[in-house]
Formats: sequence, C-alpha cells, structure tokens
Amino acid sequence: MSEQSEKVLSSWKEIAVSLCCGVRTAQRYESQGLPIYRPEGAVANVVIAFESELREWSKNSRLDPICSEELPLQTEFRITYLKKQLAKIEKKVEQLDSRLKAIRQEYLSKTA
Repeated sequence: MSEQSEKVLSSWKEIAVSLCCGVRTAQRYESQGLPIYRPEGAVANVVIAFESELREWSKNSRLDPICSEELPLQTEFRITYLKKQLAKIEKKVEQLDSRLKAIRQEYLSKTA
C-alpha cells in the first residue's frame, strides 16, 4: 500500500472498529504495544494510527484475532456486537419465562 493510500485512523472509536473490539479494550492494548501515535502539542486523548500497522500488530500479538480477512472489519465488528446483544436478550427472555411460570403456578394454586 502506498503512503498516499494508507488509511489513517484518528480516534479511539475508529481504532477499536479496526481491531473489532471496544474502545476501552483498544485503549488497554496500548500498554501491550499497540502502534498508536499522539501528535505533539495535541490534547492528551488525541490519537492516530495506521490501519496497516494495526493489522500487523494484531497478527503478531498474542491476542486471538476476532475479525476475519474475508469480511469488512465494520461488518465483522457489528456481527460480534449483535451476537453479544442477542445472548443478553436470550438470557433476559429465559429469566422472564421463568418468572412467568412461577406467576402461573401461584395463580393456579390460588384458584384451585
């Protein structure tokens, strides 16, 4: 990839999407050598990163890759996020179903 077509990421959110993780996780990766840059004279939370460097770091790190090369990164990140949300919803449905059964049994015992 030439320097001119290199994708520059300019926020933690963009970096997190590129890595298929949350913002806090991406920020924690900084202590593990994540290649980010903090422009001199900028506010402390301003960061930039090069997508090619993030991909290389991800391949060489001991972290399990979440994204596959076949799918666009944002799509894979959304799939992962939606799977987690679905699991939370399924757990809540189970809890509500259990509560409903208990209410039914209580009702039936009172009417019997």
